[in-house]
Amino acid sequence: MDILHIGLGIRSRHWLEIVRDRKDMNSVGCVTSQAASRDWVKQHFSSVPCYEHLADALRHVQAEAAIVASEPAQHAAQTIAALEAGLAVMVEKPLAARLADGVQMVEASRRTSRPLMVAQNYRYRRCEQALREFIRDGKVGTISHVSCIDRRDEPVGDNYRSRMDYVQVMEVGEHHFDSLRHVLGVNPVRVLAHCGQAPWGGYQHGATTEAFLEMEAGIRVQYYGSLTANRYEHELWIEGEHGALRMDSQRVWWRKRGARFFLPLRMPHIQSGDAMRYPRAGTASLLDQFHAAVRDGAVPQTSGEDNLWSLAMVEGVMMSDRDGQAIGIAEMLSHTGHGPAVGSHSQNGQDTTS
Repeated sequence: MDILHIGLGIRSRHWLEIVRDRKDMNSVGCVTSQAASRDWVKQHFSSVPCYEHLADALRHVQAEAAIVASEPAQHAAQTIAALEAGLAVMVEKPLAARLADGVQMVEASRRTSRPLMVAQNYRYRRCEQALREFIRDGKVGTISHVSCIDRRDEPVGDNYRSRMDYVQVMEVGEHHFDSLRHVLGVNPVRVLAHCGQAPWGGYQHGATTEAFLEMEAGIRVQYYGSLTANRYEHELWIEGEHGALRMDSQRVWWRKRGARFFLPLRMPHIQSGDAMRYPRAGTASLLDQFHAAVRDGAVPQTSGEDNLWSLAMVEGVMMSDRDGQAIGIAEMLSHTGHGPAVGSHSQNGQDTTS
């Protein structure tokens, strides 16, 4: 499968390296407006032509698919142009900078009959797979509360993130929201949020996110994320009828109700490529699904249609922070013509995701 890479920031360079190591895919072109990035391609991928303008690349490159990994504000226009040129598209998260743009991208996918999916690699990491399997087997029972805390020490750099409002929820929180939907097997109902920034951080407003999420099946989620913490720490706690699950970024533990201690959970077997650390964690299954969507017409698990729910959660956080009120997620999607029928639903752990 021949792939055109649109955008050449850090993540897009990762995708070039990941595609290079696969036998069923081939990078046939790149697009970036940055001269330094074009020089990097010439140095590291000399056989891959690089274009300054997307229109030129679409005219001259024979590709079946595109990976869009530019800054979020460019995702919609670039994705729609690629879809209309006949390419399937996998776009880095977030799907778009605004829910309205994401809806236009999904509608362009429908109109052109070309697949659109989002690079939500967290779904395929070992810990998330272990949690999802354990919950789907009914071992946790009814889930009542979830706590997700993610602290990161990521100094602001000279890039688009330094200019972005709500950078934490756009760049990181969206990953966690999508992962929660996948692991719990439920969609969001409403969100109440407050966002801020540390005086020493250097980011715009929204380098920290505090959110209270009401999910289907009565599950309550307390979420906190920061890009300006003193160190990296991640903890997910799931409180259920039969006990509690706890996860950091590498391991999962289970404590049965009435037991004194947490015990490590047996981790499932996953693809060797998915088991690798960043930047490759979860990418093998993503590219497998992308390939199947292009060649076999399969609907990817992380389709653009499904990801509208995750993007609506992000926009709901921003709206709630600005308005000081809880925001209904399903209502947001209904106003766009993409209502509660989109995505997955479950009750008491009985997941019905396709």
